[in-house]
Amino acid sequence: MHAMNETKWDDADKHFSKAIDQYPNYAAAWNARGVVFMRSQKAPDAHSAFEKAIAADSQFSSAYVNLAKLLILEKKNAEAETLLGKAISLNPRDPNALAVLANLDLTTGRLDEAIANAQRVHTLPHGDLAVAHLIAGMALQRKQMYPDAATEYKLFLEESPNSPNAGRIRAQLQVMEKQLH
Repeated sequence: MHAMNETKWDDADKHFSKAIDQYPNYAAAWNARGVVFMRSQKAPDAHSAFEKAIAADSQFSSAYVNLAKLLILEKKNAEAETLLGKAISLNPRDPNALAVLANLDLTTGRLDEAIANAQRVHTLPHGDLAVAHLIAGMALQRKQMYPDAATEYKLFLEESPNSPNAGRIRAQLQVMEKQLH
């Protein structure tokens, strides 16, 4: 995991491969190896690794979420939604799964669902998932619910003031606030 956190993909893959050789049903290692493959632009290998993680432990929700992320990149939204539903049924308090689902909802135009799932993220310890506020804000803005969108954007900026999106959101917030006053 240390090698993976330092983006040393080859080193991380070697460690995960060794762990899998010793413990073939090590779901977390298969899942982590899938993440390494995904970050290394090896989608077919990532797909296989996530499926092996699920086969090794059908209750390991992170593998469903990661496979769903891969399917979203492949524009297989219906399959991704099914996997996210499974992940959330296994772990209803997984803010990552809810954030990915909220983003999928926003992308596919299901604005009410995007708002609800993004707001569920905020009710949980969500660490570095301030993006949920961004998702909720965008959905609320599309619904022309500008005061609520502004509130979500402000929460995003409070939680992630140095985000690459922060400047764009600050500018958007200024435009919205001028329209509201």
